[in-house]
Amino acid sequence: MHPIKEMTRSNKTNLNHHMWNNNGVWFLQYTVYPTPVTKERVRRSLRTRSFTEARKLRDEILKDYFNDLYRSTS
Repeated sequence: MHPIKEMTRSNKTNLNHHMWNNNGVWFLQYTVYPTPVTKERVRRSLRTRSFTEARKLRDEILKDYFNDLYRSTS
């Protein structure tokens, strides 16, 4: 199995997966695996109070992350 496939989980029923609202500001959280035996939880502010904008930013950030990851493993 491809290492990226092994580490990803999709939650098709929760469209807000990886997001949470902290006092009105949206945040993104995801886990990366720099080595086969370590993991790192990434938490970052999306710096918006807009739910729609937060989803858009989350999708862009994760898309960029996975594109970079695919390039580095190719």
